[in-house]
Amino acid sequence: MEISKGIFPLSTVALAIIAASTVFTAQAKENTTDEQMVVVSSRTPKAISDIPGTVWYIDADKIEQEYRGGKTLGDILASAIPSLDVSSGARTNLGQNLRGRKMLVMIDGVSLQSSRSISRHLDSIDPFNIESIEVLSGATSIYGAGATGGVINIITKKAQSEELEFESYVSGSSGFNSSEDFDYKLAQSVSGGNETVKARSAIVYTETQGFFDANGTIVTPDISQGSLQFNKTVDFLTTVGVNVSESKKLNFLAQYYDSQQDSPYGLHIVGSDFIDVRKGFESDRQHGTNRIMLSASYVDEQFLNHQLIAEASYRKEDQTYSPYYQSSGQQITDVISLKAALAKSFDSFKVVYGVDAYQDKLESNQALYDPTIANDSGNMINKTYAQVGRYPGVEVNSVAAFAQADYSITDNWTVEGGVRYQHLSNKIDDFVAYNVQKQIASGNGTSADAVPGGETDYGVTLFNLGTIYHLNNVSQVWANFSQGFDLADPAKYYGQGDYTRLAITGNLTIALTSMILRCLGLRPTAMS
Repeated sequence: MEISKGIFPLSTVALAIIAASTVFTAQAKENTTDEQMVVVSSRTPKAISDIPGTVWYIDADKIEQEYRGGKTLGDILASAIPSLDVSSGARTNLGQNLRGRKMLVMIDGVSLQSSRSISRHLDSIDPFNIESIEVLSGATSIYGAGATGGVINIITKKAQSEELEFESYVSGSSGFNSSEDFDYKLAQSVSGGNETVKARSAIVYTETQGFFDANGTIVTPDISQGSLQFNKTVDFLTTVGVNVSESKKLNFLAQYYDSQQDSPYGLHIVGSDFIDVRKGFESDRQHGTNRIMLSASYVDEQFLNHQLIAEASYRKEDQTYSPYYQSSGQQITDVISLKAALAKSFDSFKVVYGVDAYQDKLESNQALYDPTIANDSGNMINKTYAQVGRYPGVEVNSVAAFAQADYSITDNWTVEGGVRYQHLSNKIDDFVAYNVQKQIASGNGTSADAVPGGETDYGVTLFNLGTIYHLNNVSQVWANFSQGFDLADPAKYYGQGDYTRLAITGNLTIALTSMILRCLGLRPTAMS
């Protein structure tokens, strides 16, 4: 493997592409202090020693060391964060929990959460494009739904100099089992700019082949959540920073991420019995993740005597599955998000308050494969003969307001607290049950009544409270109380198509999972 970097003078940069990075993370880097500053705990830069909670920071050197050793993002996080479960090495992070619960994953402050949780949040960016990672362990009420286990904020690489810089990376690995046992990665970035504009653009191409055991036998593919065998990944990321004035900044981010499997190996199934793994597998649809993400952020350090931080983002995901049994799904998510926060500091009092909102739309379908072809081939060949709906269309709209304050009682004792109110509305489209659609597609009927959809809305209020006391110059004790909650999966729940509950129209019921976290800790004052 090889990493090379080059630097050349550059007076101007002309870019004809939209790109950017959110300023939430950029602000932390610009803060001059010997201590590491993070934004994951309060949405504004804050020293780790001022946070009454467990915070982990993974820097660029650690990330580079790990990915040069062939580790995935999930592996890197698991090795660095004690409270994070071990990675399965697959496409999914299902079961890889933070403190035993689900984690909220963000890229430069943009959440990867969706109403239909598919657990592919770590199949989202190549480590070559990551500058650092901030992890807040434990439930938090700052970000609302989906953060009962904690928050992982991935910080992307940005242009650090006005000079033209190139970074190249080449790596390869093999277990020498066969010609189908060779993985490699190629990556190239270019960055530079001037006093007004700085930009970085990078592309990473990764190809993995088969995974073999010690006896040279192909590892059985994971057909449920997705294997990364025989997979090709492209990660194209561009970030741009614009200094509008001394106190005003714009940041942009654009990412195209595509990870697709094309495996020649499949499960040979006769009837309902699994026989073995064989070569010769063909399917019109296999596991894949395709994502387009755009974000724009604005910071004004002197907005009505406050610091203003505003962000808008768009994310579109297209996720597919491998066939089992004789069908496979596709789920398409569109998310638009808006955020705004104001921060103000007094002598011993600091406050951050703001609003955020998002709209999340889900569409899905199921490809049905010709049963004659599938059965004759032992389910090794899957050709689509029909496509039906998998889940009802779902639209989730959320608006939230929050406030977080810190107060220094003495030089050694600080308390903080916050509140967040989130109002959500869910709309479920009318739909025909999936199993009924399958029967119609196979010729056992021509039409069916739709299960009526409906709407519901509700509000959730969350609180947090924490304190830090410096025992001496080298140690401190902290304690906190925080609330969090997870949403139910409305698409999966109502997608069963229960015709005995036609009266649900206009009055859907959504169940919430909530939790309360209480923590007490002791740590050195200086942390990194």
